[in-house]
Amino acid sequence: MNSKSFYEIAQLFAQSDAKVLSLDCFDTLFWRKVAQPKDIFSRIGEGISLKARERAEGMARLRKRRLSDVHEVTIEEIYAELEKGFSPEQQRALIDKEIALEIEHGFLFAPAVELLREAKRRGIRTIIVSDIYYSSEQLTHILHSTSPELATLIDSVYCSADFGYGKYSLLWNQIIACEKVEAQSIFHVGDNHYSDYVRATQAGINAVHFLQNEGSVCKALEHRMAIAGATLPASRITQPIPSLYHGCYSRGLRGDISGETFIGWMTLGPTMYTFARFIKQQQEALPRAKVAFLMRDGYMPRRAYQTLYPDAQTSELHISRLTTIRASFHDRKSIEDYLLVTFKHLGERNGTITQSAVELMGKHMMLSSVQLEALLDEIARRGGTVGCLYDTLLDSNFMQIILDNSARFRERLLQHIRKETGVEAGETLLLVDIGYDGTTQNRLSPLLEKALGITVRGCYLIASFVAGWQANRSGVINPNTVDARLIETLKQFISSFEMLCSSHTGSSHDYTEGGEVIVEEHDEAPWLSSIRAAQDAAIEFIREADTLNLPLNQAMRDSVAIDLIRYAYFPTMEEIRLQERYTFDINLGTGVSVAGANIEDAGRFMRKSGVARLMQGEKGNMRMNYASEMRYYGPEYATSALAALRYDITWNVASSIYRQQTLDVVFIKGASSAEQKVSAFHTFDGFYSAYIPVAMPEIALMAGKTLRDMEILSIALLPPNHIGQGSENANAYPLQLNKDYFIEGGTVVNNMITNLTDDGFLYFNLQNMPENLVLKLVYRPLQEKARTVNE
Repeated sequence: MNSKSFYEIAQLFAQSDAKVLSLDCFDTLFWRKVAQPKDIFSRIGEGISLKARERAEGMARLRKRRLSDVHEVTIEEIYAELEKGFSPEQQRALIDKEIALEIEHGFLFAPAVELLREAKRRGIRTIIVSDIYYSSEQLTHILHSTSPELATLIDSVYCSADFGYGKYSLLWNQIIACEKVEAQSIFHVGDNHYSDYVRATQAGINAVHFLQNEGSVCKALEHRMAIAGATLPASRITQPIPSLYHGCYSRGLRGDISGETFIGWMTLGPTMYTFARFIKQQQEALPRAKVAFLMRDGYMPRRAYQTLYPDAQTSELHISRLTTIRASFHDRKSIEDYLLVTFKHLGERNGTITQSAVELMGKHMMLSSVQLEALLDEIARRGGTVGCLYDTLLDSNFMQIILDNSARFRERLLQHIRKETGVEAGETLLLVDIGYDGTTQNRLSPLLEKALGITVRGCYLIASFVAGWQANRSGVINPNTVDARLIETLKQFISSFEMLCSSHTGSSHDYTEGGEVIVEEHDEAPWLSSIRAAQDAAIEFIREADTLNLPLNQAMRDSVAIDLIRYAYFPTMEEIRLQERYTFDINLGTGVSVAGANIEDAGRFMRKSGVARLMQGEKGNMRMNYASEMRYYGPEYATSALAALRYDITWNVASSIYRQQTLDVVFIKGASSAEQKVSAFHTFDGFYSAYIPVAMPEIALMAGKTLRDMEILSIALLPPNHIGQGSENANAYPLQLNKDYFIEGGTVVNNMITNLTDDGFLYFNLQNMPENLVLKLVYRPLQEKARTVNE
C-alpha cells in the first residue's frame, strides 16, 4: 500500500513536476474535532437524532440509486427525506445548522495547508476534490469560514454532489476534463485508499494515499470512542464524542512508537495540557493568588504549566500524606477523625489491636521510642483491644503529647510554606494536586488560614464531592460536570496515572527549622528512565497541542475523562508491560510499594477464584490496577470491570455462574460413609473450583466417574468464614500430594492426572486437621467421560 505521512508526502510533492495539486477535503485538509464525522449530527437538535440523520441519508442514497443513473446525493435531498416533520423552510434552516456545526467543530490540518502554500509559491494550480453531499459553494463556505486564507490558496472546489458521481466511480474523469491537463500532471493526496489512491491511479493521476495515523494510534482512538459511549451519557445523544488531538498524533506519532512515547502523547500529555490551561484559568480568577504545586504528584502539572506559561511564578510545596497527618493534630476531634479515617479497618472496640498498627500510629504522631513503649504497655494493661487503643490515645496525658508534637511540626511546615511561596497575609494560596478528596487541603487549610492570614483553595485534576467543595476548590473533572459514579470510576485505578505525574524523589517526612524539606532515603528505581521518557514525550505533545488554539470547554474536560479511562481500563500491550515494570509507593510512612500490574499473578488468582473476585480485592495482596490485568486476558473482562464500577453493578458470584460441573464425593468415618454430589463452579481459563465441607475425617473425590484427564491447580483447607472473602487465599492451608492426599486409579505427572479409571479417586486423610474446615479444589477438566457442564 502506497501510504505516507504528510511529511513524506511533502517531500514527494517537492520532487514532482505537477501542474495541479489536488487535495481531498475531509480528513485530509479539513478535519473535525470529533471521533467520527457523524458525531456532529448529535447537535442538530429539533428532535433529529444522530440515527435519524443517518437514516435520512441512507434513504436518500437508496432512492438515488434505484430511481436514477447517478449515485451521489445532495444535502437538500437528505433533508427532503424528513419532509413529513419539517417544511421546506425548516429543512433549509436545518441544513444551515449542519453547515454551521461543520465550521464549529472543524479545523485545518496544518501540513496540508502548508502544502497548499508551497504549491502557490511554485505557481501550481490547487484544487479540492471531495466525495460529499455538499455543493462546491457550500463546501467553499465551510473552508473559507474556517480560514479566510484558503480563499487565496485554493483555485477550485469539486464536490461529488454537483456531478452525481464520486471519486470511487466516474468523478476522476470529470476532474481531468475540467482541469484540461494530462492526468499524470495532477498530484493528488487523500485518506481514502480506494477512492483517493486506487481509482485516481487507475485514471492516470499521480496519487498518494495519506495514512492519517499509525495502527496503534487508530486502535487507541477506537477504544476512546467505545469508552465515551459507555461512560458519558450525552455521547452521540446531545453531544459529539470529542477527539481533539488526532491531528497532533498524525504529525508526532509516526513509525515505531515506543510505549513511553505513546503514553506521553496519548494520555499524559493531553491530560496535563488541559490541566495546565485550567490552573491558569483558576489563577486568573482569584485576586492575589500564588500557585503552589504539591509534590510529588504535582511534578508534571508544574512542568506542563511552565511549558505553556514560562514567565509565570510558581512554587513547589513538599507536603506528603505523612507530613499532612503529622501537622494536623490540633484538638481532640482531629485525633478522633484520624483514628476513624486512617485506621477505619481496625474494626469494633472489642477487636484485637496489632503492634504494627500501633507502631505506625506512633510514627504518624512522632512518638519517641520511650513514648511508644509506654503506649503499648498502657494499651496492653487496659486489655489490648481497639477500644483500649482509642481510650489510651484520647487520655489527656497521651493526647497532650500528640498535640505538642504536632504543633512543633506544624510550625516547621508553616516555615516551609513561607519560604517556598512567599505568601503573605491577605493573599490566596492555590494548592495544585491531582486530587481527589483534598486530604491535605481538608486537614491543613483551617490551620494555614489561621496561622498565615491567607485563603487556601484547591485546584485539582479530579475533585470528588466533599461537603462544601464548591466554596474552596475546583477541578477539571468535578461533581458539577460529571456524576459521582464516573468520578469513582476514574479514581479507582488512578495510581497508575499518578506514577506518570510524580517526581519520584524521596517522600517528605519532616522539615528543618528554616523550612527546608527533609525527605526519606530513596534509591532511584530502575524504571525511572522510562517514566522520564514518557514525561518528556508529554511535554513535546503539549507544545504541539498549544498550536491548535483550542478553547478550554466541556469537550476538553470530557476528553480528559476518556483518556484516563482508556489508559486505566483499555491500555495497549506496550502500556501494560510498562505498568508491570513500575511500582507505586504507598507513602504514609509505611515503606510499602506495590507493582503497577502483575499479569501472571492476576491470571493465577482468577483461575483460583474467578474474574469477579479479582475486582473484590485480596487481603495481603494489593492490586493497583486489576483493570489493566483483565484487559490483558480479554477486552470483555476489562469491559466488565468498567461497567461494574461505572454503573454500580453487583451480583452474587455463585448464583450468577451457569457453567458448573457436578462431582461425586464420599465422606468416610471408620466403617461409615455417605455420598454427596458437589457443584464445581467455573472460574477462569477453563478451571473450576469446588468447596467440599470436611464433614468426616476422610474424603474420597470420585473424579473418575466424571473425568478421564484433569489438571490440579491447587488443593487447600480454609475456615468457612473466609470463603468468597478477600482473606480466602491468605487463610488457606495448602495440601501436599502423597502426604495429605493420594491419587488412585490414574497416572500422575506433576499436576496432571491422566487415564483415570471409572473408580479412580482422590483420597484425603484429614484426621489430624482442625475441625470445621472446608476443602477447596481448583482443577481444569481436560477430557470428560460424560457431558456434565451446564450451558
